[in-house]
Amino acid sequence: MCMRSSCMAEAPKTCTRLKKKLSRRQVIQAAGGTSIVGLAGCLQSSGDPSDESSPSTDSGGSSTSTGGSSIPDKPDTLVVRAWGGSWQEALDQAVAQPFSEDTGITVEYDNTEGEVMHGKIRTAINQGRTPPVHVNWATTPYCYRAYAQDLSQELDQDVVSNLSSLLAATQPDTETDWPYVNLYSYVYSLSYNTDTISETPASWTKLWNDEWDDSIGLFSDGGGFIPVVAEITDTELGPAESMEPVWDKIRELKPNVGALGDTASISQSLRSGETPMVCQTAATAYNLKTDGAPVDFTVPEEGALAQRDGMYIPKNLDPGQTYWGQKFINYAAA
Repeated sequence: MCMRSSCMAEAPKTCTRLKKKLSRRQVIQAAGGTSIVGLAGCLQSSGDPSDESSPSTDSGGSSTSTGGSSIPDKPDTLVVRAWGGSWQEALDQAVAQPFSEDTGITVEYDNTEGEVMHGKIRTAINQGRTPPVHVNWATTPYCYRAYAQDLSQELDQDVVSNLSSLLAATQPDTETDWPYVNLYSYVYSLSYNTDTISETPASWTKLWNDEWDDSIGLFSDGGGFIPVVAEITDTELGPAESMEPVWDKIRELKPNVGALGDTASISQSLRSGETPMVCQTAATAYNLKTDGAPVDFTVPEEGALAQRDGMYIPKNLDPGQTYWGQKFINYAAA
């Protein structure tokens, strides 16, 4: 996935960070999460590189043995939580299809919104049930929450062998070595419909102008936007109770908010002009633009949030789901 060293090295160059330095934990506390930067561009060859220590990928259902260790039976299907649209298409083309060709395992997708999926996984594990997905592809804040709430299975570096070749930024700053893996970096942007807005917005504060009543689109969990408002109000990110100026400023924006949703829904409202300005990832806007939509994007003068997405394996899966889910992540990390 976008974790080849060349892609990871270039990604930060596309990101303009907020002038205020934000720690990862501050963002996790205050924001929620979301999306991909140039997944289609960075995803080139994601096969599981073969070496003498790699286990057999025989597509048969029986366990095989490599180096004296038993490999669990393959499940018929792996369910991967994914963003829909171009993100899922890119993941499918660059990761899932090679994985399925090599292993014979079918990959299915669950497009449940990130926070809802996190709640479903947590509830299932707390009740002793099997989670609804075998691989959760999520924003780093949700990956970290899963780790903090003891919902994620530590990745086995012998199974996810590509971890050893990744850059340091891919490894979480946690007590457990690899509760998840950061796969790429991306940046949020102020995206706008060029049929409605002819001049590039210079500042995020434009969203509060009276002329934009019912015209702004945001992620329902505040992804990418809460740190921007913290910058505008000169507020340190931290516990919610310490961020009242941020919440006051967002309340002031309420008359101008015309859409709250996920990537697909706010992208559609941007494309149609229903909400001519939205906070979303630059890559999403770029994909819309290259698809012929009247869309452009910018990083305003206050800056924008740079973030990462990752993958993890939920607990409470059977051994085959856990093992082959990790092999799927290995393909993504190639």
